[in-house]
Amino acid sequence: MQGDREAGGRRRRQIGRAPAITRRSSSLKNRYSLGSMEGSAPPWGPYETPFEALGGEDRIRSIVDRFYDIIDSDAPTLRSLLPRDDSVSRDKLSAYLVEWSGGPALYTPERGHPKLRMRHLPFAIGADEVEVWLACFGEALDDNDVDGPVREFLDERITTLAHQMQNQP
Repeated sequence: MQGDREAGGRRRRQIGRAPAITRRSSSLKNRYSLGSMEGSAPPWGPYETPFEALGGEDRIRSIVDRFYDIIDSDAPTLRSLLPRDDSVSRDKLSAYLVEWSGGPALYTPERGHPKLRMRHLPFAIGADEVEVWLACFGEALDDNDVDGPVREFLDERITTLAHQMQNQP
């Protein structure tokens, strides 16, 4: 990781990484401001944020609920990593995705900085678990008719994020 540092020890942002969640829910909107892109649309299409492109909080919750339902029925390895009652896990992921996608700050006021890698270290997450997780999330997006530029944006960013959680070979 030393190669990821600039002079002075600051970490250099790598292209293709998911944007960090911040206390300002408009971080994606500001980063991809239509004015600063010389008239071109942001990577998720002609919306201010991915949150808007997805259809808001209710649609994100629908995606998350479908994702966990798929895990419950089709992914026993992932299901074994979750508590019996996964309602808190559903709430956390939904709040995170709402805020990460440019919606209202639902995650950080309750839980602080996500520290996703740290929060996932207690769980053995290998390449197989990452691929199953991505397949379940992709199916949840399919079942919620998420397509077009916002789907391409999510596929890229969520894939990167999922691989960052891997802590086993």
